Amino acid sequence: QNHAGDLLKVKSFSNRLKTFMAMWTFNFVQVPTIAKNLVVTLHPQTNVQGKVAVKANGARMWLVGWASEEQYRCDDQASLHKLFPGILLSRFALTAIKIYLAHRMGNIENLFLAASGIVLWPLQMWAFIKLLRDRDGYRNLLVKQARTLGLDPTSLTRTVQNARSPEERGLVKNWEMHFKQYENLEDFSKAADAAAKSFWVVLAILAACNFGMDVALFIYRALVEVHQRHVQVHAQDGVQI
Repeated sequence: QNHAGDLLKVKSFSNRLKTFMAMWTFNFVQVPTIAKNLVVTLHPQTNVQGKVAVKANGARMWLVGWASEEQYRCDDQASLHKLFPGILLSRFALTAIKIYLAHRMGNIENLFLAASGIVLWPLQMWAFIKLLRDRDGYRNLLVKQARTLGLDPTSLTRTVQNARSPEERGLVKNWEMHFKQYENLEDFSKAADAAAKSFWVVLAILAACNFGMDVALFIYRALVEVHQRHVQVHAQDGVQI
């Protein structure tokens, strides 16, 4: 009963590996979250979300409701705001490199290699901005819902512990799904939301790897130079190396 309509926890290593690869592939190709969680979305045993199921003429139909357009779009693009910064940064860098090489080579045809980035980057940036606006609007909705239920939106940990009614549990579930990193929803910041902690971690790892490669290359060149000088000194002394 506790897992009715939800994904069951896998136990064997092979099933865990298959599940991980499937979910990773879904995230990599940016499959909408509602499509990934279709079984959970359509299951009738939920807290407060309105649902209608009809079977007629051998066909099944479902009607699912959301409290607002912002909630629907946030549910459909859950966690995508964490991927957008990396996607935008990498696409911008690759497009800039392609444009620079086309300019240096003086071949206008090479500029067409950057056409996809020139077209897609502004569109993806606009989609990212709209998603951040939707998250801000959805956060405002959760704050209003919490106050309507008599809960404290500035301390969601205490709200989780005190949630009893279906409405309260639904509010807690939505908070954990989208804004768990914010203990106080009133301290929500678009700037902080635009650059999630995971993005900075990945950026720091890439910077550390790049710095490490530079250091290794410097040490290698220094060793090569020392070796060449050593060979020259022995060659002048008539010693064969």
